[in-house]
Amino acid sequence: LESLNSAFVFNLLKVCFAFCVQVNVPKTRRTYCKKCKKHQPHKVTQYKKGKDSLYAQGKRRYDRKQSGYGGQTKPIFRKKAKTTKKIVLRLECVEPNCRSKRMLAIKRCKHFELGAYTYTYIYTHTHIFFQSLQFCNTTVLDFAFDTGLSLQILSKPVHLIVQTL
Repeated sequence: LESLNSAFVFNLLKVCFAFCVQVNVPKTRRTYCKKCKKHQPHKVTQYKKGKDSLYAQGKRRYDRKQSGYGGQTKPIFRKKAKTTKKIVLRLECVEPNCRSKRMLAIKRCKHFELGAYTYTYIYTHTHIFFQSLQFCNTTVLDFAFDTGLSLQILSKPVHLIVQTL
């Protein structure tokens, strides 16, 4: 590992930085429950769209119109502009007698995680990774600080690199 050049290390850090931009939400959250009328712990999951019903009025009309000769009868949307979806969290009260559920929308993001590792755990792995990569008697950690990238920004993607090495 002594033969690593600075271009390789810099590209490695750029890749790390690119993977870092993501949203991490804890699996539990203490928030207000309307049914209990007080703050309770809630279990957090990501909302997923259900399967479309074959018996909805619009679907029945569309199928009726499509049947027979004549080809495609309605326009097919092809001008998609958005690259992300809005994240919707499903909060479920953990009180055994309540179990009420509600939705909470958060902003758009490309990478969404639910209950990932804490920074303290990642910091140790990051430190081990940087100590193992010696570069001209200077660790990559020093190189990262020289280029102005903070450890907290680098911590998550470097953890991914530790897993793959």
